[in-house]
Amino acid sequence: MPPSVNQPNVTETPSNRSSKLSETTVPKPEPAPTALPSNPPVASQPILDAEAAQSQFQVFITAVKTDNNFTTYSLLEILELFGQPGQIELFFNQQEEQKPGILEFQVLPDKSLEQVIQEIVQIELGDRQGFTLQEQQSYGSNKVFAATKHGFTRYIHVVPLNARSGSLLIIWDRPPSIAIQ
Repeated sequence: MPPSVNQPNVTETPSNRSSKLSETTVPKPEPAPTALPSNPPVASQPILDAEAAQSQFQVFITAVKTDNNFTTYSLLEILELFGQPGQIELFFNQQEEQKPGILEFQVLPDKSLEQVIQEIVQIELGDRQGFTLQEQQSYGSNKVFAATKHGFTRYIHVVPLNARSGSLLIIWDRPPSIAIQ
């Protein structure tokens, strides 16, 4: 074989290694950007707050529900058996269909109208859950409160039943005075 071209035999030494590195530009590492806390967009914040308020309201409703004999009755049956004259027409049309807007109801057999308003609506929902309560136009001569928090609103209607039957708490998604007939 033909002899190879003579190239000088270069052995790397620490001194010529560092000189080669000094000729090569090595990028300096950039400091990592500091992560800022991510805030949700302002537009989505009210939605989250309203969902949280709705969840809190549901916790309130669950706490109000009692284990009693009224749980097997429909709203119509409760009003027929324990209601006062004229109450059925407030919540049902002539075909005995429940008016739109009624979401839930709960009979509170041991509570007077005043007790429901003060102990349950004002203390439990207003004070403890932080809902703003605003008295609305009465419906059927009974008090209605708008319970509002973070753009979420429900209407609470407190209705007395006949003697010794307690009160009825009805939750509406709209003011009952404008319920579609």
